[in-house]
Amino acid sequence: MGSLTICLKQANQENLQEFNRILYEKTKSISNIKVNLHTYFNQETKRHAVDCLFWSDQPLNSVRTDKIIDAVSLSIAEYIIDYKEKEICEEALRCEPGFFIEEQLSNLMEHISMLIESSDERSKREKVKWIASQAKKYLLVQDQLDLDGFVRFRLKKYKDDLLRLIDYAWDEYLIEKELSAQIETLKRFALKQEIKLNRLHIIHFDDRNLYLYDEDWNRLYPYLVNGISIELAGRKVKYEDVVVNVIISLAPNHVKIHTNQESHHIVYTIKRVFASRADVCSGCKECGVKKTAK
Repeated sequence: MGSLTICLKQANQENLQEFNRILYEKTKSISNIKVNLHTYFNQETKRHAVDCLFWSDQPLNSVRTDKIIDAVSLSIAEYIIDYKEKEICEEALRCEPGFFIEEQLSNLMEHISMLIESSDERSKREKVKWIASQAKKYLLVQDQLDLDGFVRFRLKKYKDDLLRLIDYAWDEYLIEKELSAQIETLKRFALKQEIKLNRLHIIHFDDRNLYLYDEDWNRLYPYLVNGISIELAGRKVKYEDVVVNVIISLAPNHVKIHTNQESHHIVYTIKRVFASRADVCSGCKECGVKKTAK
């Protein structure tokens, strides 16, 4: 009989169950090998531990042992990526004493979570493969692995990648913070405007094709050329700023945005500035005609 022990520091019950589930799924189909998982809390080390006991009716040669190590290594890698990655990032941030207040930390972790969750499957597979290879190297010479120690001392390349992700998230957070302040200023200004237009229709195609109509579908600002008005052509201006300023100057009571890109940054900004006074069309006859007639 052989055994491998994986120790998890302060693992909550849900994460412990998930690790056991992953480990069970990876080991159950290994031919000619029987596996029993035993989970317990070690009072001496103050860690949860999972013993992976394995045996066979045939001699436990290196080929069969390697299959178990491969399965356990892959389980460790998948568990780290799926259940430890955000925790590792948060721990790295908390190692900067006094640098982050809780509100900053919470907002920054939201950005980090979005970046992690939006990463492509290929990138995830590559990370899992590399971490599994490091775990296998360790388990070939040691039969007990402390997960937190393994991450801290054996996965420097992986942690460096996460630190770069944290830096990127921090830059995104600062940009979002600055944008939020600008939007709040624009929102207050828009609310103070005397209503000039009952309803403004916006036909949005892409970054350089956005058209404005009044409530009777009369075209406004006919001199917008490729998204930028003639008087602004040649000057360094952000199209998004031009659009928002033009819309605010029209002082509409309600803004109807006709688009199939609701998450587009321009649409997102308009919705934030006008809040409850703006909504996105889910599809109507008029906007269909206007889009066709573009």
